[in-house]
Amino acid sequence: MTKNTILQEAESHIHQLFERELTDDHRFHDIVHTQAVRNACKQLAQKLEIGAEDLETLELAALFHDVGYTLTYSGHEVESRRIAEAFLKEHQYPAAKLQAVLHYIDVTYPGAHPENITEQIIKDADYVHLASENYLGAIESLRHEWEVFLDKTYNDSEWYRLNYDFLKNHQYITPAARELFEPQKEANLKQLKKL
Repeated sequence: MTKNTILQEAESHIHQLFERELTDDHRFHDIVHTQAVRNACKQLAQKLEIGAEDLETLELAALFHDVGYTLTYSGHEVESRRIAEAFLKEHQYPAAKLQAVLHYIDVTYPGAHPENITEQIIKDADYVHLASENYLGAIESLRHEWEVFLDKTYNDSEWYRLNYDFLKNHQYITPAARELFEPQKEANLKQLKKL
């Protein structure tokens, strides 16, 4: 199976799963976020001159990294991994590359520490929303999810403070992400500070 075919098949599969299984309350962890993470992986990989094979596994990991939300909110990473593995095995994806995809999904766990450049790329890409021009809209969508799925409710002041602290302490790892994403992230931080 060619690179384009496996990526197209995966993208189509995930689109269908999200369309069928995600509720209207999944306002942040959706196909838009998934595509943004994939695009950020491509952008960073190009800037860092990452080879085509590594890029393919990164893109697949980006496509699958949040698909577990179709089954559960807490612990979605385990389900994302399981769904990715089943899909890739079904498509006879090479075992070593399949393991790389699963490993990259593991790197998106909040507490995971990326150790090499490709791991750093997916970690940075998963936080591309921090540098979004629609950052306030994105965190509003996340706030809705937390309220619905985690029973966590915040007033405006608490929510902006929580996100301000997170944004202030977050650091992109790769020089490419710092160059590409940091200026907008700083603008978002200033906006949050005002709020």
